[in-house]
Amino acid sequence: MRGVVFGVGVLAALWCLLPAGAAAVGDSDQSVAVTFNLCPGSGPTACAGLRVYVDSASNHYRPSQKYSYCTKDETSTGFAPKYHGEVLHVHMVAKGGFATSCQAPVASRNVWIVEAYKDGKLVSRGSFWFGQNTGLGTGFYPVCGKDAPLNPAFDNMTCDTSNNNLTLSVPGSKPTYPDCPNTSQQYCAIQLHVDSTKPCLSLPISSFTSPYGFCLGKSDGTRNWTTPFEAIDKLFFAGFGWANYRNQKWSAYLMSQGLIQIGIVAGTVPSADSDQFQVKYARLWPLDPDPLNYLASGSSGPPGSPGGPLLFDFQRGRIGADVYMRGFLQRTRLPRTPKDMQQVHELVQELPELTEGPPDQVQAGLRSLFEDIPDTEE
Repeated sequence: MRGVVFGVGVLAALWCLLPAGAAAVGDSDQSVAVTFNLCPGSGPTACAGLRVYVDSASNHYRPSQKYSYCTKDETSTGFAPKYHGEVLHVHMVAKGGFATSCQAPVASRNVWIVEAYKDGKLVSRGSFWFGQNTGLGTGFYPVCGKDAPLNPAFDNMTCDTSNNNLTLSVPGSKPTYPDCPNTSQQYCAIQLHVDSTKPCLSLPISSFTSPYGFCLGKSDGTRNWTTPFEAIDKLFFAGFGWANYRNQKWSAYLMSQGLIQIGIVAGTVPSADSDQFQVKYARLWPLDPDPLNYLASGSSGPPGSPGGPLLFDFQRGRIGADVYMRGFLQRTRLPRTPKDMQQVHELVQELPELTEGPPDQVQAGLRSLFEDIPDTEE
């Protein structure tokens, strides 16, 4: 390793999960999904002995304002990856409170350092920036190596961004899978994030512990599967709904672009605290190149890996919620769909009215959809 700044036991010893403080008016929680392709190989031992540390550069370099500006409660953590391609959601609070100097047009931003140790030895490291350009009203996005205190910014690690997500990889180990619904390979990749800025229709509000619910908003992730804004009266929206059914949490991601394009990812989550989304039915209409079959996840691999369920995370916010799902889908052998998308179209058209009523109205609509999705393959 060249130019190692932190020896083992320094960054490793300093990491901690910083507690979130009380948010001021105008503050906002921001996050970026980081995929770690750091332990290629197969089997349960592929990641053995590996530990990854993610820490704000401002904890180690001065002046701190160069690496962290108008942010607080930045993610600072260490973890042992369970598999190649594991995802970590890195958070920060963008300060915008009226009691601070961080009001618009000030832009919030932070730089993180990432180091990977194998059996106690530093093997790769890098840095990434996450922030906005001009303050209030502009989106947050990641950049590989920007404002990095490291020289070089990456050592035995590569970095790339796509759809406002970030991927860090050991050189040559990044898996290449086409985006769903591509049929050129056995598996296709999908990654979705639902941003619900309104209270979810559930009891308790915005809680996945509720027996049913629906979170309405916008989404980002895999191309063609997302809607960048919410205008439900015009049938532009993304949402995540669920209902306790067949002794499981049957769940569905729904996306509509004015009925011109509709996406659905539906299946089961074993429990409210599970990180696994077993997809039983997924379609992207009308762009699916194989309209006679549908997509589903496997059950033989770890969550988020080819052959396994999607990696799933439901994060309840102060008002709404963020729902993340990421992994791989594959074609099923049987051309069995919820009445060839007819029910999906009907539910999308009914949602503006359903979301104005009590939550159990949405539950009824979702259950009518789930009833036509097979629980097991025949």
